[in-house]
Amino acid sequence: MELSSFGIARHPVSNAEYLALREQDSYQEASVWSDRGWSWRVEHSTTHPDHWRRNERGEWFDVGVNGPGDLSPNAPVMGISLHEALAFADWATSLGGELVGAVLLRKYQWEVAARAGVIESIGRCWEWCTNAFHPCAEFRAYPDEDVSARFFDQRHFSLRGGCLHTQPSLRRSSFRNFALLDTRTHFAGTRLVFPPLDPIQ
Repeated sequence: MELSSFGIARHPVSNAEYLALREQDSYQEASVWSDRGWSWRVEHSTTHPDHWRRNERGEWFDVGVNGPGDLSPNAPVMGISLHEALAFADWATSLGGELVGAVLLRKYQWEVAARAGVIESIGRCWEWCTNAFHPCAEFRAYPDEDVSARFFDQRHFSLRGGCLHTQPSLRRSSFRNFALLDTRTHFAGTRLVFPPLDPIQ
């Protein structure tokens, strides 16, 4: 496997960054969604991450395992599907400036960046990758095939990093989780990847 050079966000997309998409009515703007993602959004009337709620004053708050709480602006956004993660990347790159070319990360990009120590907030949320979940070289099912092999079906996609509710032994750079692309219940967020900077002339 070879990787071309790339830039990567130091932190996952935050609640504040994702709220900017939400407040610009991008859930109502088909141009930032894939055709499949837009159909999913319309079918399910989705207008915000799964863990978010709004009070009578129009203020957003978060609902976690311990109940409702403040929506921390710097915490990673969680409770989004792969459709929503891809829409955020398209919306971000449409803003121009330093976000031009932003895309969703791929699983090997995440692993290389994690092993090199150039990204932070690992283990705060699962991070969607654009790769379908598939067996790595010399894969051996353990303890039996039902654990993972039956999900190598091109319908499940990879997630990296773990979340605050993940067992510590699984929060490692080599571990992959998987989910259907419309899943919103894995404490999953996203991290952006960028084209490499032009060399200084």
